[in-house]
Amino acid sequence: MMEAEQQKICVFPTKSNPPNIGMIIDILNIGDVYDKIYIAYYDSPILLRIDQCIELLNAVFSRVDSEKYTIIKTKHDFSNINDMPSEFKELGVQCVVTTSNHIYSNCMAKEIPVQRMLRTKGFNDIYQQIAYNRSYIYESIRGIFKDR
Repeated sequence: MMEAEQQKICVFPTKSNPPNIGMIIDILNIGDVYDKIYIAYYDSPILLRIDQCIELLNAVFSRVDSEKYTIIKTKHDFSNINDMPSEFKELGVQCVVTTSNHIYSNCMAKEIPVQRMLRTKGFNDIYQQIAYNRSYIYESIRGIFKDR
């Protein structure tokens, strides 16, 4: 195992709720570049509780390399931060890796080390918006039947 100073450590902030295959593929794509990847899940429950999202992702990443990928719930919205949050500095995080234009722009403006990666083909904003809308419709229908 490498010394902490020599390891390449990044944080991948996300708000994806529910987690989707595109986000998982994006994270796996940077797995060869970084020794440790912290997935920072912004605490804003949209469809699922954040604990449920983290549990789902832990199930996926534990099958790949549970030592490399760590999912953390955070109150920091990376599209609005002014500096690298101290909790990530303490973990030795060297840069932010993102597919989000908002996060990338904010980090660049605040001189926070950031790397922008392209989203996996087929899993762009339009796909996520359609998935969100469909899941919302599903939840609405499920709620109607629950009330009866």
